[in-house]
Amino acid sequence: MSHSPIVNSSNYAPVSISTFSSRKMNKLTEAEITYLYQMGMDISNSLAHN
Repeated sequence: MSHSPIVNSSNYAPVSISTFSSRKMNKLTEAEITYLYQMGMDISNSLAHN
């Protein structure tokens, strides 16, 4: 795999996320939804306690 040595990750990441969302969001399994929800709750809890 060859990649350009210069990658602007701050510009690249949102594109990747939106592409992932549009292709996968309607295909998520219940387990994946549960995992993502739990991960979000963990982040919210850790932020609330800091």
